[in-house]
Amino acid sequence: MNRMLIPLCMALLFPACGNEEWIKFQPIDFDVEGTTLARNRNNHSFTASVGAEGGTILFVANGKNASSGYLSEFCAEDTLINVLDADLNGSFPKNLLDRDWGRVDILSNAPHTTKITLKPNVHSAARLFRFRFGGVYVVTYIELTQQAGQE
Repeated sequence: MNRMLIPLCMALLFPACGNEEWIKFQPIDFDVEGTTLARNRNNHSFTASVGAEGGTILFVANGKNASSGYLSEFCAEDTLINVLDADLNGSFPKNLLDRDWGRVDILSNAPHTTKITLKPNVHSAARLFRFRFGGVYVVTYIELTQQAGQE
């Protein structure tokens, strides 16, 4: 009896293991102002660049996964910010970070809108900023480079 019970339980508990549809990464689409995104080969990560003079970049989530288009993580130079639920709720706009290189603001959560303001880069090295929008399998990564200035 036990020899039949174990295979029967396995057959009933694991039928979804063969269905790989649920584990595919799904990208989040954005309307972007201030730069142009270049899609990487994996479909859910992008690169972009801005000049040394800086400027404002606006990310507005759209498409079928727009509800997951919230900023979840941000990395700049020596700063890593994990965005909390409290940051995504309440009144807007909300400033998440204000540094000598610029600032990060959440303007809205319907649709999810993130604003990056970069001050001029006067250093001889480029600045690298990394963003993660969404989480788990509905996610988009953006790596933004601000070109080097003249030191």
